[in-house]
Amino acid sequence: MKNLFKKSIAGVCSLAALGLALTLDIQPAAAHGERSQEPFLRMRTIQWYDMKWGPETTKVNDIATMTGKFHLAEDWPRAVGKPGRAFFNVGSPSPV
Repeated sequence: MKNLFKKSIAGVCSLAALGLALTLDIQPAAAHGERSQEPFLRMRTIQWYDMKWGPETTKVNDIATMTGKFHLAEDWPRAVGKPGRAFFNVGSPSPV
């Protein structure tokens, strides 16, 4: 009798869990790159042109000046947030 009662409770719980699982709106996982874009689309954010910089060589912590113009892309990538505030960072190849 106890065994039958335990099985019936387990069955009711299983049916409740199945019903709950079927009624929930299950979203696909987006952590594996399903929503990512190709690199040529992600990198199409700001186009720089008429750039000039100087001096040609600098030492560590020397001041360098960059001037030029930029254009924000009209088709901004989905994977990159819209710029409300921007920080300018320059990366260049150098010896290790």
